[in-house]
Amino acid sequence: MKGNKNDFVDAEGICEAAIRPAMRFVTPKTEAQRTLAALHRVREGLVRERTATVNRIHGILLEFGISLRIGMSVIERLPATLSEHTLPPRLVQVLERLHTHFKYLDDQVKRNCRSSLRKTTTLCACLPSRALEPLPPACWPLNWGMQRILAPGVTLPHR
Repeated sequence: MKGNKNDFVDAEGICEAAIRPAMRFVTPKTEAQRTLAALHRVREGLVRERTATVNRIHGILLEFGISLRIGMSVIERLPATLSEHTLPPRLVQVLERLHTHFKYLDDQVKRNCRSSLRKTTTLCACLPSRALEPLPPACWPLNWGMQRILAPGVTLPHR
């Protein structure tokens, strides 16, 4: 190291590295790759918000002594749970709004995933239709090399 870190030393290091024959450069991402990366970020945000909504509903129910299994079963059983237990009307309205919000987020996640996958013809040709919904973004083509194109029925790696 030649001295303390500063812009001049950084620039000198970049120039020195660029003239080395073994230096490999990263190709800039295409517009399609950047778009798909943005879709990943949006989808991940929707999934995070959907999970937070389920946890919020679960927490509210626990505060009122209603214990359900953790996970999506809270959403599946919510209408039955609201009719079985006596809860304040205002709370029932809030829980119903959260349930509606969850359904909206779930629909957006599924729609986002399907539209992204259908636009990727290579992937659609390789995957069975039942595999369209549970794919995490890490399994989408942006993160695959050509060697990772899957045959139908092969299980997908999870993040």
